[in-house]
Amino acid sequence: MQEVLKIAAQGLSVALSASLVAVPLCRGLARRIGVVDRPGGRKQHHGVTPLLGGVGVVVALYILLLIWAVIISAMTLYGFTQ
Repeated sequence: MQEVLKIAAQGLSVALSASLVAVPLCRGLARRIGVVDRPGGRKQHHGVTPLLGGVGVVVALYILLLIWAVIISAMTLYGFTQ
């Protein structure tokens, strides 16, 4: 059981690292290609808001799922699961 918790913690740390890299890259890309929300009307923000930040979070989630799938497959293949 402790092995599974260790793998889960490592996967979460990789996902966090991936999101810390991917979100700023997606924000920069959104500003560069013009995928932004501009203030005006009833909107509360005062500056241009990039709209692709969530893509970075989804990329990090997919990386986490991929890592867990590979680890679980390897554990099953080599008989580490019960």
